[in-house]
Amino acid sequence: MSSTTNEVLHLNEHETVRVISGTEDQLEVEGTWEPGGGPPPPHFHPRQEEYFEITSDP
Repeated sequence: MSSTTNEVLHLNEHETVRVISGTEDQLEVEGTWEPGGGPPPPHFHPRQEEYFEITSDP
């Protein structure tokens, strides 16, 4: 079963993550990094793949 929440998480003044959809097997989020934001911290997903797609570059 798919769930759509559009929940928005404001990580700090430069970074926002919006949850687009989620299932038991997949989570889709959209991250926005404004000038002054940094990359995600080092982390590890032992049973998951992570994929990034740049949709705009000012």
